[in-house]
Amino acid sequence: MKLFGRFKATAAAPQPAPVTYGIPTVNAGPDLFAAYRDVFHEEMPHIKAITASARKEIYSYIANGENGYLNQGRYHKHIFDNYFSAINWRWPEYDRWEDICLGLAAWPVSWPTKYRRTPTCNSVAAEVAYRKHLYAIFMRTIHFRAKSLADYRRQTKVGLTRELMVVFPEDQRFVDLARAHNRDALPPLFPFDLSLYKVIIPALS
Repeated sequence: MKLFGRFKATAAAPQPAPVTYGIPTVNAGPDLFAAYRDVFHEEMPHIKAITASARKEIYSYIANGENGYLNQGRYHKHIFDNYFSAINWRWPEYDRWEDICLGLAAWPVSWPTKYRRTPTCNSVAAEVAYRKHLYAIFMRTIHFRAKSLADYRRQTKVGLTRELMVVFPEDQRFVDLARAHNRDALPPLFPFDLSLYKVIIPALS
């Protein structure tokens, strides 16, 4: 997942108008929608059971509906029910992190206890429930990586310096593992990760 090198020069495509939903009002510029487009097309192909034509349909449904990807209530259930619920699919990044954590006999603090191993699904209901969980965290990861990419592009453009902020100190070892695997990785660095980049404001002399 070499996100920065691939995305640095990507131009922002025309996207829906500034978004307003609920309270407070949220204004989302074209850069945010462009970042979501790029992260979606980077991450979704890793789900091998989703065909190229299905990926195209999924993205079109998300991007062209009211408020684009920000309106998760509009598309979240529809996408799961129509593309993910009935197929046997895996998320390789999630599987890799489960293997890492099982090998270390340790888990990130941010990774909920009930999801700290792949469950043995002994019924159709249990399998669907697990797929819903996996789908939710997968879509969350795309959503927040898009925000991270948009922030990176905007901050880099104006020459701001950033540093990674790790919410839970106990998760530092997992952050280090993620960055050793890909120094340019965008938060979330692993499933359920809460780390983020913050801008360093120079001290006034």
